Amino acid sequence: MPSKDTDAAELAELEAEIAKLDAPKTPAPEAKKAPAKKSNSNSVLFISTDPEPQRFSIQVAGDFIRPTRDPKGLYNVWRVPNDLVKRFELHHHVARGRIIRKKD
Repeated sequence: MPSKDTDAAELAELEAEIAKLDAPKTPAPEAKKAPAKKSNSNSVLFISTDPEPQRFSIQVAGDFIRPTRDPKGLYNVWRVPNDLVKRFELHHHVARGRIIRKKD
């Protein structure tokens, strides 16, 4: 029968391995920042103020703007082209405060 010290050491090693596997894996910071700067120059981000159970598109000037999810998966995020921002802001969800312009 193994000693208690050996069991404790093995348990500590297993817990460390599990913690490594559970740690979130993030991409390199350079890869994350480069596309955001490029895409934000010709569009504006809007976000829902409350968690949304499902995504819904907003129709603006005949175009449907489909949302994506925020990194946590709770809120809808719309990337609106600069030429449609003023029209998007007139939509009743934006006018009533359900959707707001995202701060940079």
